[in-house]
Parts: sequence; C-alpha cells; structure tokens
Amino acid sequence: MPYAVSKSGLQQMTRSLAAEWGPSGIRVNAIAPGFILTDLTTKLWAQAVMKDWAMTNTPLRRLGVSDDLVGAAIFLASEASAFMTGQMVYVDGGVSCGSAWPIPLE
Repeated sequence: MPYAVSKSGLQQMTRSLAAEWGPSGIRVNAIAPGFILTDLTTKLWAQAVMKDWAMTNTPLRRLGVSDDLVGAAIFLASEASAFMTGQMVYVDGGVSCGSAWPIPLE
C-alpha cells in the first residue's frame, strides 16, 4: 500500500506542478518505471516465484534494465516533447496495460 500511494502521489504532484509552472514555460513530466533489474532488486528477481510472476504479468515477458529508461528521458528532455506537460510516462514493458484474459479460442 505505501508504494501504491506514493506512486499515485507522484503522479498528482507532476500534474499539479505542470499546471502551476506551465505559465512560466516550465514543463513537468515524470517517468514511471516498471520492474527494473538493478543491484538492489537482483535478489528479489532471482527467486523463481517472483521471476515467473513478473514474466506472466509483463506483456514484453522480461524485466526492464536501467537502459530501458534512457529513451524516455531523452524524449522528455528534448524539443520533441515541447507541448507535453503533466504526464506520467510508463516504461514498464506493458504492465500498466493489465493482463490478457485467458479466454479459450474454441
């Protein structure tokens, strides 16, 4: 619960700051990473039950790595996002899309 609440808080803070600072020409966006394999999370994702869960719930069927966040950061820092503010960019391998329903094909 604390993680979910803090992530929601960051999304609302991003939107509020964008509205407040936009008139001064300041854009505020955020990156919401998914399951990223780091030195801090290696032990967690090494557990078979956790890795299987992540693979099942991530449409791209892999954990992210730090380099997966670079493109989003470059985009947000560039003029390509000049008319974008108050947005949360999810770099999560599709986790935020939800899970596919196991509907039989028959």
